[in-house]
Amino acid sequence: MEKDRKTGLHYRAIWYYKYEIAEGNLKGKRIAVFLDERLKADKGKDYLSRIEENDTQLLENFFKNQYRLGTIAVISDLEESGERIYNLLGKTEYTYYVKCAELRVNS
Repeated sequence: MEKDRKTGLHYRAIWYYKYEIAEGNLKGKRIAVFLDERLKADKGKDYLSRIEENDTQLLENFFKNQYRLGTIAVISDLEESGERIYNLLGKTEYTYYVKCAELRVNS
């Protein structure tokens, strides 16, 4: 975790991309998709710790869905930065002092 030189607060990066919905009943709304690597690791560790030793069905389910862990999608009409939208989600242990970094997605 890095430390902000100005404030002295620790922060971590959250990756995101956003786009506008072009058609349908949500036309004009924006979707912001966030990837929180720390949240992903925490949730994966928690899920795996709950699996019984020979429970292959739950383990297969984990491997099938592991890419969703740590991903948060938000539909809104806000014209705000990704960092602002993420911080509006609520102050939890995962959202304090967040710096969002936008991923450029080729369309």
